[in-house]
Amino acid sequence: QGMQPALDEFERIVDEAAERLFAAGEIEDIHTGEDVYTRLISLENECRGGGPLLGQRESPRPALAKLWASDKLLDMVEQFIGPDICGHPVCVLRAKTPDATLVSVDWHQDSAYAVEEAAKTLQPTAWIPFLDATIENGTLEVIRGSHKPRRIFPHDLGTHVGHSESSYLYIKEENLPPGDVVACEAQMGSVVWHSNVLVHRSTENRS
Repeated sequence: QGMQPALDEFERIVDEAAERLFAAGEIEDIHTGEDVYTRLISLENECRGGGPLLGQRESPRPALAKLWASDKLLDMVEQFIGPDICGHPVCVLRAKTPDATLVSVDWHQDSAYAVEEAAKTLQPTAWIPFLDATIENGTLEVIRGSHKPRRIFPHDLGTHVGHSESSYLYIKEENLPPGDVVACEAQMGSVVWHSNVLVHRSTENRS
C-alpha cells in the first residue's frame, strides 16, 4: 500500500511516454490495459529503447518525492549521519526490461560522478526495488568491503556496453578492488543501503 502511490505515478509517466511515441509514429499501439511492468516490455518490443522510458534523473514527482522524504527513510539515514540531513537533488528511477542492456550499469562508485572531495563525506543511498529483485532479473551487486579505502578508483566512460549513447562511468576489471561479489536479492519494498564509495553494479535482466 505504501508503494502504490509511486507505482500509480510510474503509470502516468509511462502513459505520457507512450503518447509521445505514438504521436511521433514510433509505435502503433500504446498498450493500455497492461500493468506498468508488462506495458514497458510491450513498448520495448515495439520500439527498441522503450525500457528507459521510465528512467528519471530529474527531481522526483510528488508521490516518489514523498517516499524519498518519508520519516522511515529519514530515520534510517539519521542512524548513519546524524539528524542534520540534506537530500541529494537527483533521484534515479530505472526500469530494466529484459535484455535492455542500456539500462544495465557496470561496476562503479557514485562519487565518481562528483568532485574528488565528495568521497570524504558519507552519502548513503537507498536502493528500493519496485518488484522482487533477483539474480535472474538483474538485481544490485556489490563488492564486499570496497568502501573501506574511502577513495575513488579509476573510471572510464561506459561505451563498452555496446551503446555509443551510454554515458555511464565504469571501472575496468584490472582496476577493481579485491572482494567477494555479493548479489543483493531483495523483496519489493525492501531498502538496501550503500555508501557513495561502495563499488556496485546493476546487472542485465535475463528473465
